[in-house]
Amino acid sequence: MNIVVWGLGRHARNKVLPAIKRSKEFTLYGVCTRNKEVIDETIESYQIKGWTSSDEMLIDENVDAIYLSTPPGLHKDQALKILGSGRHLLCEKPLTLSYKDTSFLVDEFISKGLCLMEGIMYLHHPHYRSLKNLISNKRLGKIRKVMCSFLLPPLEVPGYREQKKLGASAIYDLGIYPISLILNLFHGLEIEIKSKDIKHSLNKDYDISGKAVLNIQNNIDCHIAWAYNKTYLNELTIYGEDLDLYSQFVFSKDSSHKAHILLTKDEKLIEDIEIRAIDHFELMLKSFHRLIVKLNASTKKPEANSILELSSFLSKLIK
Repeated sequence: MNIVVWGLGRHARNKVLPAIKRSKEFTLYGVCTRNKEVIDETIESYQIKGWTSSDEMLIDENVDAIYLSTPPGLHKDQALKILGSGRHLLCEKPLTLSYKDTSFLVDEFISKGLCLMEGIMYLHHPHYRSLKNLISNKRLGKIRKVMCSFLLPPLEVPGYREQKKLGASAIYDLGIYPISLILNLFHGLEIEIKSKDIKHSLNKDYDISGKAVLNIQNNIDCHIAWAYNKTYLNELTIYGEDLDLYSQFVFSKDSSHKAHILLTKDEKLIEDIEIRAIDHFELMLKSFHRLIVKLNASTKKPEANSILELSSFLSKLIK
């Protein structure tokens, strides 16, 4: 199955293209970006097709799917073009910056019989699945408290993260990770926003950090935080009546990184669960391919519901 990457920022060049090249499910057919120099370099490196015009790319009949890796503020209009061309779409998070737009796209892709996936890569890693199993199997006992943070240090080249029109927003860029983790780990339980504190840039154009206290099923306190320009933090702590859990690099990790889940009792280590190193972008592509191949009502509905649930929760926090 041929896939094209639309958008060639450093993330796409360093993470996405190599993952697709290693994929057994997809063939990296081409790339699309307005930057002619980057196109030429990529074509030479990968021996693939390249376009500076998305219209020309989308009329190529050999293109089966698009991996959209452009700034979030462009996603809605570009997704509509992809929809019109009849291609399946794997879109970097967030799909859009509003629940209204996300709901519209989800409905349209479903009605056209096309696959739509939001690219939250960590959910496809065995690290997440191990966390989910520990919760599902009640290994920690009754859960009392959850704390989860994702903070980024100052970036040398912040790119769209400082441009409102391109989708600058800490909650949609970073907050989406701990929020999606809580929604998935505690899927099916009632999750209420008890309080929130969203900070904005000096000119009030976009949000740069936030924290919130959630309540899960009326008895679990959950504290989440996200921010730009802070000391790097990417961790999860869960306090249970039987065991406590701590894990770093839950969301973003190098493909060679072996993650660890530490289980403790009264601050003494009970078990160190090592997670094998693997590229979560490759695993996400595998899931995307499986969704396309098995595309029917039973596969479309859970994916669509997951996208909508996350978008709805984000919209409540950003208000």
